[in-house]
Amino acid sequence: MRSHGSFGIALVGCGALLIAAALPVPSMGQAYTVVDLGTLSGGTVEVYATSLNDDAAVVGWVENTGTGVAQAFLWDSGTMSPLGTLGGADSFGLQVNSSGAVVGQSNLTGLSTPRAFRYSAGTMTDLGTLSALSSVSSAEGLNDAGKVAGWSVTATSASHAFVWQSGTMSDLGTLGGYTDSLGMDINNNGKVVGWNEKLGLPDRAFLWSAAGMTNLGTLTGFDSNDIQAYAINDNDQVVGLAGSETAQTGRGFLWQTGTMTNIGTLGGNYSYASGLNDAGQVVGESKTAGGQLHAFVWKNGVMKDLNDEIDPASGWVLERATDINSSGQITGYGTHTGNVRSFLLTLADPNDPNTPIDPNEPTDPNDPTDPNEPTDPNIPTDPNQTTDPNQTTDPNQTTDPNQTTDPNQTTDPNGTTTPPPAGCCGAAGPMPLAVTFMVMCWFGLGRAVRRRQ
Repeated sequence: MRSHGSFGIALVGCGALLIAAALPVPSMGQAYTVVDLGTLSGGTVEVYATSLNDDAAVVGWVENTGTGVAQAFLWDSGTMSPLGTLGGADSFGLQVNSSGAVVGQSNLTGLSTPRAFRYSAGTMTDLGTLSALSSVSSAEGLNDAGKVAGWSVTATSASHAFVWQSGTMSDLGTLGGYTDSLGMDINNNGKVVGWNEKLGLPDRAFLWSAAGMTNLGTLTGFDSNDIQAYAINDNDQVVGLAGSETAQTGRGFLWQTGTMTNIGTLGGNYSYASGLNDAGQVVGESKTAGGQLHAFVWKNGVMKDLNDEIDPASGWVLERATDINSSGQITGYGTHTGNVRSFLLTLADPNDPNTPIDPNEPTDPNDPTDPNEPTDPNIPTDPNQTTDPNQTTDPNQTTDPNQTTDPNQTTDPNGTTTPPPAGCCGAAGPMPLAVTFMVMCWFGLGRAVRRRQ
């Protein structure tokens, strides 16, 4: 997640649907309010949110469970708008930037394979491929300058990560010894993350910059596992998975300046980190001790089950958090009264007396993102600072003599109190095994949200 500014959303076509919802009201013990993003009209559907920006505009897709057709959407302030397609049946929204531009994948007319697109101001644009011999590509990440990261099938039927800018798609290549690479995200510094693949070798995450592609290494205790990077913030912190999303094994990680940190689990044997903001707060999914998949937020070295942070009477089971913005708002999906729906979580008003502050929340002294740095006693005060002589106090206001403060309580300044579906075959011949697997995901209900985001 990168820093995003303000923008306006143009409604798309006649299919825009305004979803009316009651204003969320925090209850005692509730850290977040939760909003159901609603659906697009037409049949029984499932809704999958993948990314949001700092204005809480959310993108993803709505899938008709009867026909299997998926429609990319952009949700803003209660309105869910379909983005259309590149002429084919399906489209998937994967990331939104500060301008409200969206990237993802769709089908061309007459084809069932994915094609990278960029959507802006009501128009969906085909970004093309790395080779005229292939029709398959996917746009996964988008920064505020309009640069796009993704992957495309090449003339040799390999998949390579790319950066697209101003109509030009550039091949990022692979790490030595690998045949394929997949670009998943790009930050405002123009750095790209993703992973490399080769049959018989474990996947290895990469960080690409103008200087080239760097192997991010492995996670202690999971050295032989696949390592896949999904998201990067503007501080060049990276999150991902050391393990298998399909098998639901392994651990989510946070990588920073050469060090890969295990973020733990909610008590089970699996976690997956899918998104982060510039404060280093991470979201994703994890297994609980009982084996359920639950959405989490990780900050200051502590992982929390988001289901414990909302009103227990809300009817929600939050299964995966996919992205978090600079205000700490979180999107993702789960089940709401038994239906697969997407959510927007917002921190409850810190000035609301019903919003609890937990003085017992621990911080991890080894956490590289811990903002609880002590103050410097040598910093002088300003002798020129004066008080307002006209300011008065309320003589009727009393203090509670029984109320005590906790000297050990600190304030957290960061808060209060799919793999991308791929195509079948390029014109030059069969695709590698990893891309073929992604094709299977494309046609199944288990299309994984690789981002984000």
